[in-house]
Amino acid sequence: MLKTDRFQSTAEIDARLAELEQEKKQLLALREQRQHPSPNSSDSPLYSPEQKIAIFRGLFKGRTDIFANRWQNKQGRSGYSVACNNEWLQGICHKPRVKCQDCNHRQFTELNNQIIYRHLAGQHLLFPCR
Repeated sequence: MLKTDRFQSTAEIDARLAELEQEKKQLLALREQRQHPSPNSSDSPLYSPEQKIAIFRGLFKGRTDIFANRWQNKQGRSGYSVACNNEWLQGICHKPRVKCQDCNHRQFTELNNQIIYRHLAGQHLLFPCR
């Protein structure tokens, strides 16, 4: 209930209206924030790249001495092949004439944090081996 006797002049009424308008803006902003929380709100924790890598390693256990890369050719065929340090190196890798499983120069790439980071960043797709 409004007490009209507390306002002595129109200036006091105008001041109170300005206060109410400011409070209304603040409440509308608060309502908008609660209806549409930002992805960086304190409710969702932010993890460092090192923490994300540790979480990934904890969830997806596999061999660390070997992993598979995803590939796709020009015709659209895709698959996974074991990562090799010598893959496509001239004079060492004789693909496609010699299959990787028959190659004498096979040198498997170890799974490390840099490779996992590239996977999590979407730059490189990998598949852990068991």
